[in-house]
Amino acid sequence: TTGMTLPLFEITVTGPENFSATRTFVSGESFTWTNLVPGTYTVTENKEGLSEEWTVPGEGTIEVVADETAVATITNTYLAEVVPVGSLTVGKIVTGNTTGMTLPLFEITVTGPEDFLATRTFVNGEIFTWANLVPGTYTVTKDQTGLSEEWTVTGEGTVEVVADETAVTTITNTFLAEVVPVGSLTVGKIVSGDTGDMILPLFEITVTGPEDFLATRAFVDGETYTWTNLEPGTYTVTEDQTGLSSDWTVTGEGTVEVVADETAVTTITNSYVMEARRKLPRADGNELLLAISVFSIALAGGFFHKGYRRKKKAKI
Repeated sequence: TTGMTLPLFEITVTGPENFSATRTFVSGESFTWTNLVPGTYTVTENKEGLSEEWTVPGEGTIEVVADETAVATITNTYLAEVVPVGSLTVGKIVTGNTTGMTLPLFEITVTGPEDFLATRTFVNGEIFTWANLVPGTYTVTKDQTGLSEEWTVTGEGTVEVVADETAVTTITNTFLAEVVPVGSLTVGKIVSGDTGDMILPLFEITVTGPEDFLATRAFVDGETYTWTNLEPGTYTVTEDQTGLSSDWTVTGEGTVEVVADETAVTTITNSYVMEARRKLPRADGNELLLAISVFSIALAGGFFHKGYRRKKKAKI
């Protein structure tokens, strides 16, 4: 009866002068009825509710004698056939390029003799053992419902469970999605010019590229940012000049090639040059010579004019 929850056993005693007493016993318990009239007593057990695997030796009659204690024992024997059993351990393993992926749950079902059926959910690396299995052939299957076609499964099939041993099998799910080589793009922002104590604006940079890639980000002076896992190809980097005065110029916009397993680097530079400080266009040689000649003539004319007046005064 190892591991069994034993039932309660109901025993009845009858005897002279219509004596009758019924009591419930547990295994190992004893009870004494006292002040009994001497005579023949009958001891029986109620077998209602007990399976046919239970036997009850010890029932019958017993003589109660004055000033003595008669003793009777009812023995219940459990004669169920002991069937040797085995165990089955199932493990779950995930392989493939699953880096950064949230792995699903994997549902495994075991069927076997005597209509055995058990389904359990596994996570990667988990094992579970079904015990007390009737020896025989068991089938282990994995439910692929909800998994994309990129998932394959191996290890399904039958396994033999032998008495007093533990059979072991492993279900492996492999993720076979094509690994696409990717690259990165680092964009930097630099501000130059006489910005003094100016509160610099934010500079909005947009990157577009293959497979409709589109990303916009605000930068401050001296900041860099890297976009990763980019499809190799040509990317365009532009800056939004909306809201910036004409004193601001931008260089570095254009296209950049992103190569697999490498990081492309580009820098957008904004220069601040106040309109009042910008240099005027330089005159060509003829214009400059003409300006000098005119200035010289004007200067000489003034000199000779003053000399003439002084000479005239001297005559007087």
